[in-house]
Amino acid sequence: MKKLGTALGAFALVVGVMPAAMAQTAEDARDFVIEVQGTALPTSLGELDYPYNAARLGRTGKCAISLEVSEAGTARNFDVTSCSHAGFERAASKFAETLEYPAASQGQAHDLVVTWTSED
Repeated sequence: MKKLGTALGAFALVVGVMPAAMAQTAEDARDFVIEVQGTALPTSLGELDYPYNAARLGRTGKCAISLEVSEAGTARNFDVTSCSHAGFERAASKFAETLEYPAASQGQAHDLVVTWTSED
């Protein structure tokens, strides 16, 4: 499931994932949602994962990321400015390292908020 919409002048992308490989039985399976919001969304989400242990425990998390777009359209000088848990902070950093923006965004600064939720 992918959904793209606007809210209050910001963009949001919602990605639904169901890591069935970690479920022992059908009753153990959970749906997970990862939402990315910001003033400008990347053209490629790179590596956007739900941390395994957090998913296993049904944890939710939220991280704020600040970044600048390089000449090549990748994120540079990124910083996870706040995060609810260290496992989500690692996932947010990995995500920021793999983002791609249009070349026209070169030099622009962007703020993103990534939210991971478990739908039980």
